[in-house]
Amino acid sequence: MTGKGQWLDTQSNAIKLNLKRVLEVDFKHKNNRVDQLVKLANLFPNYNFGRKERPSYHELQNLIKAFEQDESLNGELLTFVMYYDVNAREDLTDYASVLATYLNYYNSSNDCTLRYDRGVNRLVIKNGEVLDCHMRYVDKFYLQFLRVDQLRLEGTQFRFSSLAGAQVRVLDCSRVQNFSHLSLPWFQEVEGLEEMILPNYMDMAERELIQSKLGSRIQCH
Repeated sequence: MTGKGQWLDTQSNAIKLNLKRVLEVDFKHKNNRVDQLVKLANLFPNYNFGRKERPSYHELQNLIKAFEQDESLNGELLTFVMYYDVNAREDLTDYASVLATYLNYYNSSNDCTLRYDRGVNRLVIKNGEVLDCHMRYVDKFYLQFLRVDQLRLEGTQFRFSSLAGAQVRVLDCSRVQNFSHLSLPWFQEVEGLEEMILPNYMDMAERELIQSKLGSRIQCH
């Protein structure tokens, strides 16, 4: 195999988290990119995953935390790992726990935090106005892969377009300070939405407007 072919094959294995295979490669030409993959593989030498067998959520979160703790690891590689993982999985139940861990890392320079409450299947996003959840290189958002009973948003505002395709039963916007009915079209893109909790500062007329636009399928409180 040529040097370029060897690199592409190794990079593919790293993205799939077949890190055991990465350590088996006898690299003919080493460089910084190769060193990055080998370093990661040495941290998780038993990770031997592919499309059909994915790591547990705990194993994936441990990998993300390794990137948090070691800034020398290439964050772009983790972006590809996450994109591959979320598309390879057939079941995304409780995947919000992984998304919270990753998006906290991804937004480490922003004043934004995410917390997943597993017992009630709820994701809480604080200071959501600065949340960056866009998938690099593709026109998708990580929050599109949410499968939660409740999503609670806190902050001055929120980019509701990032929720298109998400599955959320209860959307709690009561702590969004500049909530507007202008985001209504995006609410209708949220799958399985049954209930919205609106901010107390909204008057009855605006509440009724939102309810009329959403229809009886979604109850507003």
